[in-house]
Parts: sequence; C-alpha cells; structure tokens
Amino acid sequence: MEGISVIIPCYNREAFLREAIESVLEQEYSGPIEIIVADDGSTDRSVETATSFGPPVIVIKKPIDCTSQGAGTTRNRAIAASKYPLIAFLDSDDLFLPGHLQRLAEVLLANLDVGLVFDEAKTLIAGRTLEFPYPEWFKRAPDASAVLLEPLPPTNAMMIHRRVLSELVGPFDSDLVYSEDIDFRLRIAEKFPVRFVSGFGSVIREHSRRSIVVGRGKKLFYYDMLVLTKAITRYSYPEKIIKAKKAKLFFLLSLNEFQNNKYHTFISYLLYSFLQSPYFYFYKINQKYFKNNEKF
Repeated sequence: MEGISVIIPCYNREAFLREAIESVLEQEYSGPIEIIVADDGSTDRSVETATSFGPPVIVIKKPIDCTSQGAGTTRNRAIAASKYPLIAFLDSDDLFLPGHLQRLAEVLLANLDVGLVFDEAKTLIAGRTLEFPYPEWFKRAPDASAVLLEPLPPTNAMMIHRRVLSELVGPFDSDLVYSEDIDFRLRIAEKFPVRFVSGFGSVIREHSRRSIVVGRGKKLFYYDMLVLTKAITRYSYPEKIIKAKKAKLFFLLSLNEFQNNKYHTFISYLLYSFLQSPYFYFYKINQKYFKNNEKF
C-alpha cells in the first residue's frame, strides 16, 4: 500500500490540535503515513503541541517573510514539504474516524483514472455528533456541475493522488482567502472523474472561532462569486447550473442581511436570487418536504 501524506493547516488551534493529530495516528492503514502540520503564524502553543508528537508528525512554521495568510497557502506549504503519493486533508479542529484513510486509499489506488475520492463527514455541534448525508444524486454522479452546485465534499473527506497536482490542476489558489477548497475541488472535477466512497470518515467540529463562521457574510459571498467567475472561464457549465449557483449565493447573502436587520437589501437579494433561478427554490422545497433526491 502506498504512503499517505495528511495535510493539517493550523492557526491558533491549541485547544483542538492534539485530538486532530491523534485521530490520524489511530488510523489502521497498511502503508506509511506522515502528518504535515503547517502553522500559519499561531500565537498560542499550537506549534509546541504539534512538535511534542515527534515523527511521523512534521511541523512547518510560517516563513518570517511570508505576508499571506489563509488555509490555502498554508496547505500549499505542507504539500510542498510532503513526500507520499496519496494526499489527504484534515483541518486542525476536526477529526478522522476509524477506517477513513484505508477506505479511500483502496478505492483511489484501484481506479487510477479518478482524480479525487471522498466519503461523508459528521458534524459535532454542542457535544452532539450529527449526520447530514449528502444528496443521493450527488453521491451517484459527483461531476463538475454537481460540485459547483453543492459545497461538497468537505476538505476533510477528500483524498487525491499527487499526480493530480501536476496534471493541470495545481495547488490551492493563494488569491482566495475563503472558498479556496471549493475552487480546488472544482478544478479537479473539471479534469478528472470523482468518486464517492460509502461511509463516514471524519467529524467537522462547529465552534464560534471556526473561520467559516467568523468569515460568513459579504466577504464569503465575494469569494464564492470569485470562484464561480473563475470556474465559468475554465469550463463549459450548463447555463441552468450557473444560474442555480448564483441563486444559491444570493439567497445566502439575503439571509446574512436579514440577520443584520437590513431588511431592504434582504428583500432585494432574495428577489434577485429567485429571478436568477426559480428552479433552485422548487428543488429545495422538493428536497426538504418531499425528500426528492433528483438534481434539477
């Protein structure tokens, strides 16, 4: 079995990092594993926590002259320092579940044309571990259009072969402060087949300091739209898929405005969202109330 490099970007995650690393060390994988913890300038004891493990944990400190910050560029530093042909990702506040790496590696090595394999992730909220299964249509056919429509799979659930990085995809886009993982998945799905592997392989921990929570709103909307703009210049997505994606992004932006008591812009964004793609709303209603798992 070929070796796996597990990439963990880290910024001030002292409270969670030890548990994250231990979840990798406890994986029952038949090949070698290295864990690359790339720190992004933490001011707590994250670096000391990671260093205390010793091999196979390797700690990459942020270069003194590096001014960029974010999970994408931090993952890129870790990827550059890694050595094994299979690459998996784990956020420093999350966990792998037993069997995750073995299950994904077996499928990826048996299907060398596939660029990315993934399983499902659980969510830990207020001490409760919940399951939010992917839509059945997404699991059946996770092509580029499906990956554009849904914010799936999460980075923790993914494994790629190193050759994907050198065959026209490249690393994470350093221009993207947010949504760099969505862009990365899209670029892979645009070039390679993507395969779902049954099972839950990781746990996403929701907490108040999680970057996606802190950064939600207009800033996240800006980067999501930037990802969409880049995607449609690279790949011929169907027009209805593009409009549905825009509808979804403006819908999320309208919710942000509502939460901030900006009711005028809430109504404006909500109306614009509906006009972009009424089908998006019909699909969501069917999915929620009638358990319709068909992609519109």
